[in-house]
This record gives sequence, structure tokens and C-alpha cells, in this order.
Amino acid sequence: MAQHCPYDFSSIIVLNVHAKNDTTVIPNLKIVMYDTAGNLATRNKYQNNKWEKVIDYFWQNPAKTTFKGYIDNNNPAENEKIRFPFAKRNYVLVVSDYMDFTGYKIAIEDPSGKYNTKYIDITNKGTYSLCGTYHREDYKDRSGSEVIYQPIDVLLK
Repeated sequence: MAQHCPYDFSSIIVLNVHAKNDTTVIPNLKIVMYDTAGNLATRNKYQNNKWEKVIDYFWQNPAKTTFKGYIDNNNPAENEKIRFPFAKRNYVLVVSDYMDFTGYKIAIEDPSGKYNTKYIDITNKGTYSLCGTYHREDYKDRSGSEVIYQPIDVLLK
């Protein structure tokens, strides 16, 4: 039996959210994605010994990996505990390679109220395949062409 990458058919969306004239990523933001009908985007997640629908929240890439063991059916990935080295301390979300994000929006909210909520459009050009490229900063896009990894730059006011 061939070994597969734990991120087969998975891509990542990375957001660099900062204020004007400041490159520091703003911490503690609430970031969600809305589908074409305006509903919160969800995915199926295996937890509590069953598949459950959960809301797709972006999380800030952790400083280090705290996930333990190998990723398999008995120990499913807990992406929030895995550091993606290329993503630095930006916000990340792991998604399916097969999703079409045309018409999707990302909402970025600051619970402290210091910054205004911002909505941005997302396209498939903002996603990067994870399988085979975990430690790299050059990626193949969906057409197979090499592209340089770039997070989506978001400026909050």
C-alpha cells in the first residue's frame, strides 16, 4: 500500500492582516468565510468519533507544532495545532483542492473594535496546494505552473 501525503487534495489560504504602515499581523481577529448564498462556509470534520459540520474559521498560524503523532484515520489532523512554516504568523485555513471559491467572501472582524470589519472576495488563485510543498515557498497552481507563494494581503483601518 502506498503512503499518501496527509494533505492530499488539500490547499491552504493564507491572510496577512495588518494595519496601514505596520507589517505586524493583527492578533485575535475573527475571520470566517461566506459561501455564494451568504451562509457561513462549513466543512465536515471528524471529531467525537463521528463526522460533524463545523464552521470554517481562520486561525493564526501557531509559533510551533503541538500536534502529536502521525496523521491517519485513527489520529486525524488537527490543523490548528500544526505550524505551516511558509505561512509565518499569518492567518490560515486548510480547504479542499476541489472547492470553487467563485463568489465566496471572507469577513475579517476585530472583536476589540479598534479596526473596521472588512469583507474581501476570494478566488482559487488565493489557494496553494499543500501536498508535497509543506516546507517550500514555490508552489504549483491548479494548471501545474510554478508560482511563488504569496499570502493575501489585507489592510485594516
